[in-house]
Amino acid sequence: ECGKVKKSSLSGFIKKKQQDVVRFLEANKIEFEEVDITMSEEQRQWMYKNIPPEKKPAQGNPLPPQIFNGDRYCGVSSQIVATLFLWVIQSTVT
Repeated sequence: ECGKVKKSSLSGFIKKKQQDVVRFLEANKIEFEEVDITMSEEQRQWMYKNIPPEKKPAQGNPLPPQIFNGDRYCGVSSQIVATLFLWVIQSTVT
């Protein structure tokens, strides 16, 4: 199980990244829950608080999508999709 995908209802580049993550998770039947941080200040603050300091951008706030498993930070979309892709490939080969 992947966990929660913190997302935004914004359009453009962020939305494309979110759609890529969701499509990948759905295609590989990985359970997840989308949480729209634009609709909940509490969820937005939770996301900001639970991203490790070394993973935060030098300026500004981290942008969605960010992926968590419970309280454990898994990464941003590009990192997690690459990891999941390798995991799916390896699990189908073995």
